Order: sequence, then structure tokens, then C-alpha cells
Amino acid sequence: MEQRMNRRAFSLIELLVVVAIVAMLATLAAGAFSSVAQANKIRQAGETLLDGIESARQLAAVRGRTTELRILKKSGDAHYSGLQVWFASPAEPAARRITLPESVVLIDDSSLSPWLANMSADTVSIGGADMAYRAFKVRPSGAIEPAPSNPNSLYLTVAAAQSPAGLTPANFATVQVNPNTARPLLYRP
Repeated sequence: MEQRMNRRAFSLIELLVVVAIVAMLATLAAGAFSSVAQANKIRQAGETLLDGIESARQLAAVRGRTTELRILKKSGDAHYSGLQVWFASPAEPAARRITLPESVVLIDDSSLSPWLANMSADTVSIGGADMAYRAFKVRPSGAIEPAPSNPNSLYLTVAAAQSPAGLTPANFATVQVNPNTARPLLYRP
């Protein structure tokens, strides 16, 4: 007696089609996941900037000393990517230096961060590395120095480092500061 074995199996073409579909879905999912990860880094950078400003404000009020928030960039870097709170007089660090998440920077563009251009500029050596910085001071009363000529221009924007210059990035976070109380607010599109 002859027994017939009827095997069901995938043909090579069917298997290749399934593999191609899975590969396309994986590619689409990877793009979505990287976009979500970048958005999370930008949100985190905005919150870091907000926390730094809030820390300078609170230290000034609690200690009764003028504080200074320094927005830092390493010498030779094109973008600002760190911050540190200092006491203004005598100049001494009040908190440790904080770095923004990788590939996220403070945008140095007058239309996206107009406040940056009005801050004082200098350099400081931190841990043996020269850092350029922009800074503003917060008095114990909450007043900001230098006093802004336009109170509506007290905002800074963080976005991906590879954002095109001169254009509003697709994903960003902006921190605006009240000129009278130095209270920061975070805005996300």
C-alpha cells in the first residue's frame, strides 16, 4: 500500500514575501521609535532648562544672594549644551554643571532664542576645559539682569542639534521667563 504524504509547507516565494513585509514594518516602526526618542530628549532638555532657571530663582530668594545662570558650550562647539547656577558675588558655583541630552542643544538664533543675544558673554574653566557661556542674573527680589528691553523676548528654545538654521524646527521646546519674578514656563508645540 502506498501511503501518500501530503505535506503543507511554505514555498520559497511565500517565505520571501513574508520576510519582505516584516522588514518593511520594522523599518516603519524604527522611524517612529526614533522620532519618539528624539521628542523625549527635547522634552527632557526643556525641563532641564526650566529646572535650571527655577533653581537660580529659588537660590536667589532663599539665600538672599544674586545668582547667575550660565548657559555653557565647550570651546570650539557651535551650540550651547549645558548650564550651571553660580552665585554672582563672589563668583562661585552654586550647583553642579548639567548637560542637555545628547544631540539636543539650545538654539543660538535670534528668532528662536532672542534672550540669548542680550545675555553677558564670557569664558570660564571648568574641570580643566574652557567653556564659553552666556549668563543672566536673578536678584533675590526675582528681577532679572540685564533688564530686558522687550519683556516679551525672554525666551530660549531647545531643539535637535541638526535642526536647519533659520527655520523653526519641527520639534522643539521653549522656555519663557517672567521678567519680574523670574518664573519660567515651558511650551511645547
